[in-house]
Amino acid sequence: MTYQVQNSSGRDQIWVPDMTLFSDTGVISKAGVGVPGRVNESIRALQGNPLLETQDEIIGDLRQGQEYARDGLAVWPVQNDRANEVSIFIAGLSGETAREFHPVTGEAIILRKSLHLKFMVDGDLEGRLATPAALMASEWVIR
Repeated sequence: MTYQVQNSSGRDQIWVPDMTLFSDTGVISKAGVGVPGRVNESIRALQGNPLLETQDEIIGDLRQGQEYARDGLAVWPVQNDRANEVSIFIAGLSGETAREFHPVTGEAIILRKSLHLKFMVDGDLEGRLATPAALMASEWVIR
């Protein structure tokens, strides 16, 4: 997944992308984990965008304004090629948090405001290559 992140907060920020994928087949995966560097390089070459930064490269200062927007690449390994629906949760876009307590242990848990993107994907791997995933919903959640 390629994306562009822009800072319109009124002050410079640090961008550390935290993207987690959930699929309807039960797969839970963090972007960049278990993805060989050559995969990122191949995707970057196919995209033809010299400013496209990998998950690790994009970590750092995010200055204010459109002119400082950064282009990023998030990649997850294929663990099950039969998914029809995937959700991506992006944390780090907002500093908003909430403190809750585990109902059994009583341990404090910090929840972060995250952007939830829900996509429908072609369940057939060959179909996915021809048709991009369709964004079905976008909402802010605390998780």
